[in-house]
Amino acid sequence: MSYGLFWVAVLGATFHFRMVNYRILAFAWLVFGFGGSLLTGLECWRLFREGDAVSGGPVLSTLIGLAFCALSAATGFRLLQPKRWSRIVTAVLASLLIFYCLTFLAMVGLRFGLLALFASLVGLILGFYSLVVIWVLKPRGTQPL
Repeated sequence: MSYGLFWVAVLGATFHFRMVNYRILAFAWLVFGFGGSLLTGLECWRLFREGDAVSGGPVLSTLIGLAFCALSAATGFRLLQPKRWSRIVTAVLASLLIFYCLTFLAMVGLRFGLLALFASLVGLILGFYSLVVIWVLKPRGTQPL
């Protein structure tokens, strides 16, 4: 095997590894976005149906969560073909997700049970994994952030 073929194989494997991470990341954001949109949409519908919409606080926070989840799903869809703007939006969303999960852990802790703790830890892992993939594993031909 010549050295030229060796480097082509190594660089091709590196490119494939980077794109596999982007596909994993896109799938994770799609699942997070669609699942979160479904759950927050059902919660918002419950609030409207029960008449709690008059106070405004719970409904507004649920609508903000719904918008965040919808944006997460759209970003996950665009990460399948990573462009510069989709990487920037993903970095912003990951930073917001990390901030939210850390404040949730600091303020609530185990008050809502182990499932809420597990969900916030999964959110932290998704946020940090997103930042690592976005900053370290850039696909070739893309501009830096």
